[in-house]
Amino acid sequence: MTKPKLPTAITKAKKHPANPFKGYQDKVVQGREQIIARYLASLRKTRAKFEYVTDLAKAVAEQVELAEGKPCCFTTLLRNKRYKALLLNFMAMRSGTDSVRVSEPMAQAVIHTVELELGNLKRDNDRLRAYIADLEARLNEQPILPSLPTQQPDSLDVLPRLFNEKALACKALWLILEHFKDLVSIDTDRDCIIDLAASKRKNVIVEPEVARGFLDWARANSMVGN
Repeated sequence: MTKPKLPTAITKAKKHPANPFKGYQDKVVQGREQIIARYLASLRKTRAKFEYVTDLAKAVAEQVELAEGKPCCFTTLLRNKRYKALLLNFMAMRSGTDSVRVSEPMAQAVIHTVELELGNLKRDNDRLRAYIADLEARLNEQPILPSLPTQQPDSLDVLPRLFNEKALACKALWLILEHFKDLVSIDTDRDCIIDLAASKRKNVIVEPEVARGFLDWARANSMVGN
């Protein structure tokens, strides 16, 4: 009697499931890259020097901790090729090297991308400075209300109209600051508008005496845009 043949066992290669956290992880990496790039851009305006890349990584890690509100180990920055490329680029530029000698193609691509992004941020920052200066100049050019004769009923509409125009101008400035919140911000301690990428000694865009009217409006309308 012929024995029935047993079915041949087919071994299928197990497919690794897609990483469900990849999108979140990519977002975290991109956000941290922006923090590192902004901090390195501000360091370029100073005389800060770092003998070794590990020293720079420690300083950057402290800045990342402040921005993210949680601990960041400098070794994490050195293990990640994208973060390390930014650090090496800074070290090379500070030492006077024209280009970074990094062998990894990915690192070179990151450096090139970040340099383009920094250039775009600088141009956006310059345009924003000019726009804010123009807007502040327009606010300062508003005419002082003359003594209005009580016998002219039409004059009663002048004050509300000017008040509304100033409120709209202030709201426009607030919306601009909100849109470019990664570049500029309101310094409530010094009552001025500052450039986040510049050093504290040179980061004031709008002086307190010029920004006073807008800041008073912002405090009185803290829920605007919500």
